[in-house]
Amino acid sequence: MAAVAKWSIGLSSHNGDFVVVIPKASPLPARRSVTVTTAIDSQQDMKLSIWMGESEKAEDNYPLSNIRLEGFQKDNAAGVSRVKLTFYAYEHSVIKIGCCYKEGDPEQEISIIPAADLSEADMNRLRELVNEMTLKVTPQEISGPDLGTVSLAPV
Repeated sequence: MAAVAKWSIGLSSHNGDFVVVIPKASPLPARRSVTVTTAIDSQQDMKLSIWMGESEKAEDNYPLSNIRLEGFQKDNAAGVSRVKLTFYAYEHSVIKIGCCYKEGDPEQEISIIPAADLSEADMNRLRELVNEMTLKVTPQEISGPDLGTVSLAPV
């Protein structure tokens, strides 16, 4: 039987809504992109909060990670600074996120590995296994409604 996402995976918008990027029951491995933007004028960083669950409010879901996206121009109006995020979901709740600050630039990759109370040596072994696993498969694009552009709150 093919693996599927047991929970929806997504992010929190600036007002706390849960924006589903990879829906529950999506075949794995999967990928889907969303563009995020600043929510206020002169915002120099964004808080990217990743969640797993089914509630419409992000905080009612299971938190996976908080990532700080930074380096935006101080004098930009809200919505001017944009980042394309590509979510890659694999079996065992392994998630990678590719960040692209400018079209044509290579993605910067962030791995999210749910691993509580592991030693540094165990984490390193787990990272190696995740890298091996994710290199062997090509995630399929997930279709669905247009996610539009999501505003993220400052850190």
